[in-house]
Amino acid sequence: MTKVGIDSNIVKKLIEEGGFEENIIFNNEDTRFMHSLCLWEIHDCLSKKGASGKDAELETEDFIKKHKISLISKDPSKEEIQKFEAKCLAKGVDCHHPDSSILLAFKAEGIEEAYSEDREFRAASRLLGIKALRFPAP
Repeated sequence: MTKVGIDSNIVKKLIEEGGFEENIIFNNEDTRFMHSLCLWEIHDCLSKKGASGKDAELETEDFIKKHKISLISKDPSKEEIQKFEAKCLAKGVDCHHPDSSILLAFKAEGIEEAYSEDREFRAASRLLGIKALRFPAP
C-alpha cells in the first residue's frame, strides 16, 4: 500500500465538483492523509459557496470519513520550515507556510505520493522526494 498525501485544493475540488477524478485517488487500497491545516481552507471555501460554518465543517468531516482520510496534526519546527523554504527558494520554488508545514509533515509521516493542483506544491514535494501528482485534464 502506498501512503498518499492530499492537498486541500484536491478535497475542495472533489467536494464542489465530484467527477471521475474521485476514483483516481479513492479506488484502491492506498492509505490517504491530509494535514489538519487544510481543514480551515476547505471550510472557508465551502462557506464562501454559501454553506454555514457548521454545514461546511460537517460536509468536510463527512468527506474525510467516507474516504478514510487520516489527519496529520504534527507540525515541523520553525527551523525545519525555514531550512526547507530556503532550499525551495534556492531551487526557484515558491513554497511558504502552510504548504511548507504540510509537506514536511507528509515527509515525516512517510508519505510517498502527494496530490495537488498547485504547481509550486508539487515542485516542493519533489524536492522532498515525494512523488507529485495532479488530476489528468479531462
